[in-house]
Amino acid sequence: MFNRILKVFVGVLLIPASISFSVSLFNQLGNIQNLQNSQGYFLYGLAAYAFLHLIVFKPVYLYVLGHELMHVIATWLCGGKVSSFHISSKGGSVKTSKSNFFIALAPYLFPFYTILVSLIYGIVSILYNISKYVDIFIFILGFTLLFHFVMTIDMIKKKQPDIIKTGYIFSGNLIYIVNILVLALILSALFKEVDFGAFLSSSILKTRDIYSIIFTGLF
Repeated sequence: MFNRILKVFVGVLLIPASISFSVSLFNQLGNIQNLQNSQGYFLYGLAAYAFLHLIVFKPVYLYVLGHELMHVIATWLCGGKVSSFHISSKGGSVKTSKSNFFIALAPYLFPFYTILVSLIYGIVSILYNISKYVDIFIFILGFTLLFHFVMTIDMIKKKQPDIIKTGYIFSGNLIYIVNILVLALILSALFKEVDFGAFLSSSILKTRDIYSIIFTGLF
């Protein structure tokens, strides 16, 4: 009971951080050259996936594939082995030699397809000048990010055992913050105008300010 109460308490404390990290990331996007155009393509990507998800179909199979692959990658990073791998449109499963907090939550914390596309873009950009395709990349970034967020929410609503163990408030905010951190890190690696250190510092300061306002209001 104590652990559950503690997780709820920590989860509530993470809410101001979720807000601060979001605002700080948006501010960093404002530093990118030709922001209005780039931001527009990012929003187009978000809208395109929203249309696909709500009107056309939900790409469940693709999400399950990315979800289980993240379990596999997390297992390898932790020095474990994978003995079986199964996916379908109804769900998937991976049998591993070990399990821990990181392996269990990795698919929720890290947007597999966003990271994959960013790695491909980053590698190709080293070999060729593909700056003229940056708007397409920004579009795909928005598309895959919303894909990850929406499908992750769908998965969480199905009462996943790993989420239940850590608590919805705690897990939800942790998942959101880590995803924002990953996106900020990706953008900082690809665009010199995005300063990950400044983003992180701003997020922490904004979170502190919100805590200060709340504390002052209560006491």
